[in-house]
Amino acid sequence: MDRQLGPLPRWPTALAFRRVRKEDLEACASLEAASYPADEAASPENLALRQRVANDFFWGAFEKSNGSLVGFVCGTCAAGTSLTHESMEKHVPGGELLCVHSVVVQKHLRRKGVASAMLREYLRAVAALHAAPGSSPPRACALIAKAGLVSLYVNAGFQLVGLSPVVHGADPWFELQVRDIVRTASGEHMIQCDAFAAVPCTGNSAAVVFSHRGGDASWMQKVAMENNLAETAFVELLSIESESNEEAHRFAIRWFTPTCEVDLCGHATLGAAHALWTTGRASKRRRIDFESKASGTLSCSMTDTGWIQMDFPADMPKMADASVDGSMPTADALGKALGLSGSDVLAIGRGKFDILCELSPTAFDRIKPDQSALACFECRGVCVTTQGCEGSSDAERAAAAAAGSVVDFRSRFFGPRAGIPEDPVTGSAHCMLGPYWMQKLGRGSNGANSAGQVIGFQASPRGGVVKCEVRGNGRVVLSGPAVTTLEGMMYCN
Repeated sequence: MDRQLGPLPRWPTALAFRRVRKEDLEACASLEAASYPADEAASPENLALRQRVANDFFWGAFEKSNGSLVGFVCGTCAAGTSLTHESMEKHVPGGELLCVHSVVVQKHLRRKGVASAMLREYLRAVAALHAAPGSSPPRACALIAKAGLVSLYVNAGFQLVGLSPVVHGADPWFELQVRDIVRTASGEHMIQCDAFAAVPCTGNSAAVVFSHRGGDASWMQKVAMENNLAETAFVELLSIESESNEEAHRFAIRWFTPTCEVDLCGHATLGAAHALWTTGRASKRRRIDFESKASGTLSCSMTDTGWIQMDFPADMPKMADASVDGSMPTADALGKALGLSGSDVLAIGRGKFDILCELSPTAFDRIKPDQSALACFECRGVCVTTQGCEGSSDAERAAAAAAGSVVDFRSRFFGPRAGIPEDPVTGSAHCMLGPYWMQKLGRGSNGANSAGQVIGFQASPRGGVVKCEVRGNGRVVLSGPAVTTLEGMMYCN
């Protein structure tokens, strides 16, 4: 049985995972010797024995193009519930404890999350044995590790048990276990963070899952529904580069609300970059390029201040007189849906995804949205905006201080058709808001020059600040901070 590794959180689609064969043993022995000290490495004879008597538990990762070995995991079964010298010396068919002996990858792929991803696929392969008729696979999995590698195995789903009685060399060893292989194998690592926020419980929450499960959209939709956040981002590594490579990390990205997949999401992209950098899946010294289905390549980089910059497509709204353009809602219809009158509406526009509605500052403060009425408009959402009023609220003053500037405009975003009554901070809407206010305020597009920037504050109850820099190449750079609020495993099949 070969398993394709596309669904894994740090794995390129160019690799396959399969049982190690006799002809692979020489490469395995060479990699084992290069990976462990001489007093810890398994001998070629021991590896050959394990491959012969416990092949269901000896798996390797191989390049599809040339069949070369990338890494392997091998183990044997034992009776009992904990690792001892005796339990690791022989294979006990039907034993309920799987003892992992080796987890190794080629040197140039270490510290890239490859070993963690390989362990997860290993557990999935063992879990699959539970569905095989007549098999009695192990229920738990255990291994020992030195202190410096404990976090690696914890990230792969193992739990720290404590000091191990097994001794190899002078350093102490710690035992880690997965007590339910089937359940752990069904899990995916997930981060929840607040985007466009410097402190928790502000900005916009997004979940980031490090898998696409092979492009399984129905699975991703179920996870997003379970999270019940404005968006869940799903990221998957497209290629593995050597440490000396200075090119950008490349990940595929998809975004789901609780009810549908969307073509572009700013705050979940910012959250995804934050999650990849903070978990070590990407180097903070290198740019991340997210490949999306509908919005092209979206690049993220870390600034010296710790904010994240996102290079997005600009979306200058088309402004028109609603009385002569049937694609636009009327001022009266928009005003009524917002609990206002048509005379409160100063301008109406349409971007690629959303309707823009400019109000006076006083009308903006009186919004009472009718979600049913807003859902009748043919758009992803309605973005309501007004020129910023410096210091009009504590939240806005805090936003201005965080951005190091005054707030140029405020906004609120209502997306009932996408299952989001009000979005706390909508990054993608600022692809439209940034160019709109840049033009309206007479700011030039001068690259990194501050005259080419506007600062937006999304005035939801949580609030968040977005710095917008409109460039002359049809792009807009959106910047903001992010903070992790939750990290764990998602169990959803």
